[in-house]
Amino acid sequence: MPGLLFAAVVLVTAAVWVLRGMGRRRARAASRRGPGTSLAEAIPVSSFETIDEAVTARRCHCGAGVRAVGEGTRELDGRRFRYARVECDACEDEQVLYFDVTAVFH
Repeated sequence: MPGLLFAAVVLVTAAVWVLRGMGRRRARAASRRGPGTSLAEAIPVSSFETIDEAVTARRCHCGAGVRAVGEGTRELDGRRFRYARVECDACEDEQVLYFDVTAVFH
């Protein structure tokens, strides 16, 4: 009887662990889509301060804040882009956020 109870506890624990992992994977995948996650989805900005505000407001898939750890520029088809590489304060997951800064230079 104790062996059966132990097996049931192990199965429930494993099921909870798998379900939590699936939830984290879904949250991570969702954070990789949407505004700012690619050049095609670049966030249009009218000032560089707006980029800092967007990075500060950004949340990781785990719910913690992110901080900029690098940045750069790109130009494509006459449009200028700025990107910020951000890292989560809690889980250290990294992402790149893209901003369309073409209006800043015109």
